[in-house]
Amino acid sequence: MPMELEKPFVGVLYKKRWIILFIFSLCSMSNSYHWIHLNIISDRVLYIWNATIPGTTTLAHQMAVDWLSMVYLLAYIPLIVPATWLLERFGLRATTLLAVILNVLGAWLKCVAGVLAIDPMSPEPMNPSKAAAFPLLMFAQTLDAIAQVYILGVPAQLAATWFGEKEISTATSIGVLANQLGVAIGFCIPPEVVRAPPPSVPPSNSTFGFQNSTDVSYPTVHRDMMYFLYISAAVNTLPILPVLFFFKSEPPTQPTYAQHVRKLAKVRSRLKTTTSDSLSTSIVLEPGSTNGFGNGPPLKIIPSIERTEAITTDQRYPTTSKSSVRTSESREVNLQVPLTETDRELDQLGFKQQLFYILRNPHFVLLVLSYGINTGVYYAVGTLLNVILQAYFPNETSIGWIGFTMIMAGIVGSVLAGTILDRSKRYK
Repeated sequence: MPMELEKPFVGVLYKKRWIILFIFSLCSMSNSYHWIHLNIISDRVLYIWNATIPGTTTLAHQMAVDWLSMVYLLAYIPLIVPATWLLERFGLRATTLLAVILNVLGAWLKCVAGVLAIDPMSPEPMNPSKAAAFPLLMFAQTLDAIAQVYILGVPAQLAATWFGEKEISTATSIGVLANQLGVAIGFCIPPEVVRAPPPSVPPSNSTFGFQNSTDVSYPTVHRDMMYFLYISAAVNTLPILPVLFFFKSEPPTQPTYAQHVRKLAKVRSRLKTTTSDSLSTSIVLEPGSTNGFGNGPPLKIIPSIERTEAITTDQRYPTTSKSSVRTSESREVNLQVPLTETDRELDQLGFKQQLFYILRNPHFVLLVLSYGINTGVYYAVGTLLNVILQAYFPNETSIGWIGFTMIMAGIVGSVLAGTILDRSKRYK
């Protein structure tokens, strides 16, 4: 195919990308909050739902409550592949909307489970609906766990879809930060709101004042729990509106050449048109220069899938005048870094082929193992934090703040790491 003189692809960065990231961050926070908000007050959960928790021993009851957290981990294993496929096939909006709906449904079902809870000392007979209280609570938590699988895969995809090359790591770290911030809130708020059950030592001071009362009967603890569940459900319902009306899967024009190529590869894969004549070859020459930039060796031929020209609003791209950014008639040309041949071939593959491809990569496998070990320890400590520290801080809200401090330290690290990666690109 003969060479042509044409302008290369120009990425566009829309200001709306930050709104999209903010909306997703709200969704991620609301979901991750549900992971730990019951286990950090596991003694209250045992007290309120004790009559309907499976098992006949205290250890069995404690294990059942621990599964309220561990179900998040269990759901991730079988669902990560279909969740990733859904994200690739239907995009960010459909995936995020599904996660939000599941999250909201789970939050309100927990309120129903709280209403059905019965005092084990009550003379009221146990009927089938009352007996379903804790199983319903577990089912609701499972819905939140399923939603989490769809949420966790979004940050990297959202960053690549909406943000420029120099912003991807920062945008990803913000998405992860929001998830961790939700966990931090899940650690510190519940112990402040729901009073510890009897028998208890003299209660400590509380930010919200709930702990100052010595009345810790079942109706009191149950009432605190219902306030807690209702408020949580109401707050978790809020993100569904901005997702429905403002959240978009992708911008009209891709922010980077790499994302542009990936989008066209997806379209071609769906249409089953993989003929080589879909590729064109383009070069850019400027008068008075040897390579289009005024220095260096002659300009190399850059393969591209189609001729694309767009307005740029990002300061990364050079501008000739102030009006060139503001007016719709002007165009800013920026030569994007071409994809390697390996990247191009990988983008041509389907989802299953891409999955097998990365699983054969030893560097990826090592990354999975190292991340898995660190994540496993983190989730284990978070799940059992209340059980571990109760012997040292009985009926104290300090346990929640210890977990909060642990998460905030990680948030600072993630922000620093994302910024350093954006600037250095030294991922190894």
